[in-house]
Amino acid sequence: MSIIANKYLHKLLLKPKSPLLSQLFGAYNTAFKGSGQDYLQSRLYEEGDDARYIDSRVTARNIEIYTKVFTDERLQDVVIVFDISPSIFVSLDINNSDNNLLENIVILLSNIVLSNGDKLGYIAFSDKVERCSIPINNPSILIEIEKVINANSRKTKTNISSALEFLYKNFKQNTLVFIISDFFDDNYFELLKLVCTKFDTLIVNLEQVNLQCDDAILLVKDSETGRINYLDSQKDINNINSQKKIRSYAKLLNVDYIETSSIDDFIKKLYLIMRRRIFYLK
Repeated sequence: MSIIANKYLHKLLLKPKSPLLSQLFGAYNTAFKGSGQDYLQSRLYEEGDDARYIDSRVTARNIEIYTKVFTDERLQDVVIVFDISPSIFVSLDINNSDNNLLENIVILLSNIVLSNGDKLGYIAFSDKVERCSIPINNPSILIEIEKVINANSRKTKTNISSALEFLYKNFKQNTLVFIISDFFDDNYFELLKLVCTKFDTLIVNLEQVNLQCDDAILLVKDSETGRINYLDSQKDINNINSQKKIRSYAKLLNVDYIETSSIDDFIKKLYLIMRRRIFYLK
């Protein structure tokens, strides 16, 4: 097991020391579950009770004020859909030392989910669904996920549609879904639309390629095909960017979206999304 996996497994029993991580763990429960609990009964209002939950009907029939009581929040099913095609592990930015971005993000999310008592499942895909698991509440799934990410035995392309179709057909509604990829693929919008309609979806776009140069011709090796090609920094990079339509897709579908190139940046953006969700719930 890697140092990263071991670190986050250890944190399952400890409160994170980082203030931002602490807030992240604390905000998760409200941000992704909300206050939509099952009504249990009404009781007499006590000082300190939330005025929003006053039961107006019962209060109207009695002299005293009554408030609603809810059952504990049911376990949330969470599925992390992540891309393990070779391009996801490649960075052409020499200033980017974070070569384990995918692993850091997936393990961190898994740790948060399990720490909050929810059930975690995953779908790992390349040109097809490579491995998957139904949502379970067992820390051992972290070790399984870490092994899948570090297998590094795939020589395949990215096929997002295969993962989205599998997700849509095999997982129940009201599941919280994180989709993590570099989205170097086409023709997946209709399936993404179905997924976002059925599930509470958050899209994470990993910015793995960050070329900052003017007119240049580069000799590069395609990590997914093994072929060596010439890359025109003006023409071919524009073609790469034209494939990355996921930002506009997320906006069109009105789903939460994070574009990131480092784990610190991801944590900050995820925290902001959680805070925004909590604000809308109030």
